[in-house]
Amino acid sequence: DGVKLLIAGYGDMVDEIIELSNHFPNKVEFLGKIKYVEVIKNGIKSDLFFVLRDSTLPSHKCICGSTLFNAMICSKPILVNKDTSTATKVLKEDCGLVVDARNIEEIKDAIIQLKDDYNLSRQFGLNGNIAYKTKYGWGIMENRLINLYKKLI
Repeated sequence: DGVKLLIAGYGDMVDEIIELSNHFPNKVEFLGKIKYVEVIKNGIKSDLFFVLRDSTLPSHKCICGSTLFNAMICSKPILVNKDTSTATKVLKEDCGLVVDARNIEEIKDAIIQLKDDYNLSRQFGLNGNIAYKTKYGWGIMENRLINLYKKLI
C-alpha cells in the first residue's frame, strides 16, 4: 500500500509493462522512452530508484548502468540485485539496498523498509549524492578518461 511503480524506457518487456499499467493504473505507470531531463525530473519527485537485472547473465554481472548515477544525482536510495558490479558500488557507497532479484518477498521487504524508514532512505540518498560529487561526476570521470587515453597513447 502507498507505493506506485513508475517505469520509463523501452525493450522486450514493454507489452507486459503496458498491460500491468492498464490493469493496475494506480500502482504502475509506464512512461515509455523519455528524455534524460525527464529522468531527472521524475527521479527528484520519486522516493526510490531500482535496477533489478538477472545476475545469471554474464553481461548483467558487469554492467553498471546510468540508473545508479541518476539515483545519486537525485539524492535518492537505490534498490539493486546482488552479485553485480552495481551492488558492489551500492554497498561501497552505502547508498541503497541489495536484494536477490528473484526473491519477490526480499524485494517487497526492502521497499517497505525504505518506505517506512525515512531517515535511512534520506541517508542512503545523501551518501549517494556525496559519492557522485566526489567520485563519479562527469568532471571527475572526464579527467580520468583523458588520463587513461594519455596512458594508452
